[in-house]
Amino acid sequence: MLVNESLSRQLAQGQLVIARLDSGYALIPRTAVDKVDAREPAMIVLDHGKPTGAPAPDPGSDDDYYSKFQVPDDLVW
Repeated sequence: MLVNESLSRQLAQGQLVIARLDSGYALIPRTAVDKVDAREPAMIVLDHGKPTGAPAPDPGSDDDYYSKFQVPDDLVW
């Protein structure tokens, strides 16, 4: 699907959504997304306006995990 700069900006901001329609794709406005998503959520292909629900990774979580392992003496400088 070819989009110009204006449409690309609207897609990135979540104002437009790409949905699968038969054998092609269509751009639909944010106001129609809820209705489409309620009837057939698999039709929504790209939606930057919808929160992902995935929490941001904690940079300190790796340190907690690796603190369980002992470092060999020859690797300590």
